[in-house]
Amino acid sequence: MNTFLKICFTAAAACPLLAHAQDPQRYQMNGYVKNLSPNNKAVLMRMIPGRMVFDTVDVVNGKFTFNGQSQAPQKAYLYVTHEGKMPQNIALGDHVAVYLENGTIEVNTNDSLKNAKVGGTPLNIDQQELVEMLKPFDKQVAALEARFATASKTEDSLESSLVKSQYEAVSANRDKALLAFVGKHKSSLVSLLIIRSYFDPSTKAELAIAAYDMLDETVKSSSQGQVIARMLKRAKALDVGSVAPEFTAKNTNGEDIALKQFRGKYVLIDFWASWCVPCRHENPNVVKAYNRFKDQNFTVLGFSLDEGDDGKNRWMGAIEKDGLTWMQLSDLAGWSSPIAMLYNLKAIPANFLLDPNGKIIARDLRGEALEQKLAEILKKS
Repeated sequence: MNTFLKICFTAAAACPLLAHAQDPQRYQMNGYVKNLSPNNKAVLMRMIPGRMVFDTVDVVNGKFTFNGQSQAPQKAYLYVTHEGKMPQNIALGDHVAVYLENGTIEVNTNDSLKNAKVGGTPLNIDQQELVEMLKPFDKQVAALEARFATASKTEDSLESSLVKSQYEAVSANRDKALLAFVGKHKSSLVSLLIIRSYFDPSTKAELAIAAYDMLDETVKSSSQGQVIARMLKRAKALDVGSVAPEFTAKNTNGEDIALKQFRGKYVLIDFWASWCVPCRHENPNVVKAYNRFKDQNFTVLGFSLDEGDDGKNRWMGAIEKDGLTWMQLSDLAGWSSPIAMLYNLKAIPANFLLDPNGKIIARDLRGEALEQKLAEILKKS
């Protein structure tokens, strides 16, 4: 658990949210930042097809105004320069997300933009409600992160384990609150983006599907709604009960090995990499499970996300050092691997347990959970 909450700040997040064309509509954004020193500027980062645009206006007595038009509601990011300088990393700078939509948008703060109140238009009102709802959870997460960092430095495994379990409880409560928000705001694009930000279909497919099913058809038919629908379709194809997608890759000797060659056995497809610290920490557990059950119609099929010639050398070294004696495959393409994309990987370690017919019967088994699951199914077989 390196971090508890990963916040994506990408240009893709600023893309137009609706597919339906309409007459250009005008918006006006009025902003006020208290106690801002002179000679500063307000900057609005938004996307137009193919490129990122930065609109800049002067801040006078803490006030600024943007005027523009957008064919559809669009997410953008507002920040201010400090001492006339733009931040080197926008994601880490003082900023706030806003929706550019027809009407008058109000942005007000007594200190920093990250604490700004945004409102005036429907989507911004919904977004502000979401921000306020999440504040208690964010505060709990921040406190847990601090405790985990301290426990990691002092190598206090008991405290680390306790913090992890407490985080899981906070995360579960946050998920319930987010689902309730979606149920209350079925026609809001803010609800749609909750799925992308908090219910990644590759890791939280059940929650993502539940949230998506609540949405109104107008939201589902939007461009982002259709993108998420495709993501959910891919996630369902990798859900428990589905047949694992077939692939072929080279082993450490350069020979082509196909997944279908392992039909008739229980197989754990284990995605990892030599550079992945959590993967290397998990390898002893996989070794233990493999040694215990390898004579009971079970095997492991490793797939590495190492990359290039240097990556191959590190991969081979890690195999030897960690004692991984089962079949190892890789296309040495890293995260660009078609097989990683086929399995919709967003993080590693990741694994899929298949039955003798190639059907997925479990996912992402760690530590003792892997041995327990294998003991359960192999006892029945």
